[in-house]
This record gives sequence, structure tokens and C-alpha cells, in this order.
Amino acid sequence: MDQATASFWLSIFSTAVSTVLVGVRGYEFFRDRRPKLSMVACLTSCEEIGNDLTLLNSSKVPAKIYYYDLVWAKRSFLGKNVKLGRRVLRTYSPLEDKPVT
Repeated sequence: MDQATASFWLSIFSTAVSTVLVGVRGYEFFRDRRPKLSMVACLTSCEEIGNDLTLLNSSKVPAKIYYYDLVWAKRSFLGKNVKLGRRVLRTYSPLEDKPVT
């Protein structure tokens, strides 16, 4: 193998490696800037204590919540994370005084 052929294949290999590394870096860039919200619910039946819904943000970017609804739904036959077949029983907006049905 002469020097020109080795140089050609080395440049092809380095181009492929750098393209893969750019893809990985791009994925990390967008993954770190996506908000990761989770919710912890502490529901009680006592009116004196009340209920607590805590939103946790585990990402580097701040998250702003402008509006939310509380929805009571019955699970579908596929489970709680599948919307297909889920039936909404009641919707409540804390910003309004009366429940929306």
C-alpha cells in the first residue's frame, strides 16, 4: 500500500469518526436543554391537611408553568401510560372556581 492510498483511507476513517462524534455531541446538546419535569403527589382525605402536588425540575434549564388542569381519568385496558381507550371522568382547572365537566 503506497502513501497516497493510506492517506486516502485514513482521511475517510477520520471523516466517519468525526461525523459520529458530531452526532453524539448534537444529541447531548439537545438532551441537556430539554426540561425534565416529574410530579410527586401527596393526596390525603383530611381537609385540614390538604393535598400537595410537587413539580420537580431535574434539568439545567428553568421551566415555567403558566397553566395546568387536573384530570381524573379511568385507565384503559392497555395501562395508565396509553391514551388509547382512556376515559376522562372529570376535569378541574384550579384557576377557575367551578369544575369543568
